[in-house]
Amino acid sequence: MSDPDKLSPPPAQGWRLESDWAGLDPDREGVTYSASKLKKLAEQLTDEFAKFVGDKPGSVNDLDMKANLLGLKMAVEQIKRWEGGQTFVATVQNGHKEFTEAYREIAEKTRIAIELINAGAGNYERVDIANVGTKDV
Repeated sequence: MSDPDKLSPPPAQGWRLESDWAGLDPDREGVTYSASKLKKLAEQLTDEFAKFVGDKPGSVNDLDMKANLLGLKMAVEQIKRWEGGQTFVATVQNGHKEFTEAYREIAEKTRIAIELINAGAGNYERVDIANVGTKDV
């Protein structure tokens, strides 16, 4: 096992990598990477992710507002002898709540994934600098 202190020394000293670290020989595993492509991907995802936040059409808040069932509940309450209506409204409201919560969770996990891609790009840049002294362009 590699000594973790050798892999991530204090930032002032920069990164040093052990010569047997798998990432130093890209042909060995057939894996390639590009920090700049990862950053560009994260930027594109961030632009698309903007649709999930705020009150824009398709956002979580937009869904919550448009699917608000208060009007339906009030209309059904006006029908005095329809107990099944009350059950129906409660079921639909519960479905709306569950769907909205799932949508919020997807939005949060998407945000985290974008942050991880950005962090990975930064790590690859530091590796490039440690290996060859330049950043990927």
